[in-house]
Amino acid sequence: MKFHAFVSRFGLAALLCAAFANIPAWGSCTTESLSALGVPNMTITSATVVPAAAPNPEYCDVKGSVATSGEGAEPGSANFEIMLPANWNQKFIFRGVGGLAGSLNSSANPADQPLFLARGYATAITDTGHLVSNPTWEYTTPGTPDTPKIIDYFYRAVHDVTLAAKLLV
Repeated sequence: MKFHAFVSRFGLAALLCAAFANIPAWGSCTTESLSALGVPNMTITSATVVPAAAPNPEYCDVKGSVATSGEGAEPGSANFEIMLPANWNQKFIFRGVGGLAGSLNSSANPADQPLFLARGYATAITDTGHLVSNPTWEYTTPGTPDTPKIIDYFYRAVHDVTLAAKLLV
């Protein structure tokens, strides 16, 4: 989707979100209610309210997957985790993945990471479409590259998960 089409299509939603800034970002933290928002290509598998514990406020921990597509490769998918704080500041941070990715562990500075939620940022992270525990994830068979997983790893998963996460937020 082109950026201008994205803005015209979802601009009203952003304005409505801003109008209701004092309502917790996640409204109702259930798999059903968040799935009902109809974010394209997103499947939510769990949504759990995590009680406040210093320094974090109460937040909704959302997990699932996003179907990835385009960029000259067959479709793929990438897992994600999105944290929606009750004290949302209207801002979003994508928590970067490091090295070979393959997990939902952030490469963000360990001193900064606890501050994301404490300061009200909604956050997201992806495994970039593969599991680090599989040492041959980039191959379908020995010597045959798994092009969708490679494209997802390099850029498509982060892009598609970020777009979907922003729509959910």
